[in-house]
Amino acid sequence: MSARLPPLALLDWGIGGFSVRQALRARVGDLPVTYVSDAGFAPYGTLPRAALARRLAVLVDALARRGVEHVYLACNAASSALPALGPVPVPVEGIVPAGLAAARAFGPCRLGVLGGARTIRSRLYHPLAREGFVVRGRVAQPLSALIEAGRHEAPEGDALVARLLSGLPPCDALLLACTHYPAALTQLARHARGAVCLDPAPFAADALAQFEVARRGRPGAPDVVLTTGDPAALVRAASRAFGVEVCAVQRWAPGSPGIGSSQPQPTSTSSKA
Repeated sequence: MSARLPPLALLDWGIGGFSVRQALRARVGDLPVTYVSDAGFAPYGTLPRAALARRLAVLVDALARRGVEHVYLACNAASSALPALGPVPVPVEGIVPAGLAAARAFGPCRLGVLGGARTIRSRLYHPLAREGFVVRGRVAQPLSALIEAGRHEAPEGDALVARLLSGLPPCDALLLACTHYPAALTQLARHARGAVCLDPAPFAADALAQFEVARRGRPGAPDVVLTTGDPAALVRAASRAFGVEVCAVQRWAPGSPGIGSSQPQPTSTSSKA
């Protein structure tokens, strides 16, 4: 029987959830979590909501069978499918409440919401309009893909951000409604025309710190990092985007009785996952 996983899981399609992982580490210290990158599956933003909900149910069930007790969707696209998620064996939370909290902490304003197409189409943040916000959504694809590929700091990444923000009416704040986007904060701030960039990750960490499972585990124990995609690609992307040192990644096939092979990776960056 394979070892049990840390009881709190952070789930994202790619490496964006590491922004939440970093914020949580700053909040509760070096207690381990299970990090899941579903990069081997279809991009979440391309799936109908029902199909995405079915995929999430498969992942949650497989994680629960390995000892996970709480799943946090560190991904706006995944969170948009929560209303369609049927019964699952453990609690599942999404990141949208953290984004709402980030906006409310800033206060009513002209708010630009930057996200993937699914997030913007789902109007996840438009309830803020009832609280005095003027909400302006902007599809920011393919920014997350450039971040995954480590090209967001290249001229093409800067040009993309400039184009995205030039097409957005003037805003007082920009809500980063994709956990990848904090990796491009330098580029976003450069072209924000004075708008303040709001990162939901610290608010997600505040919420996660209230979960009892987030405070369990052996201090200093490593995270368990699982991916349905390419382990080496995850290591490179996490390092380039967030300076995260992923010491080992395990290739995972949900539904299989155990975790796949562990692939140690070089260590060269500042924080450990």
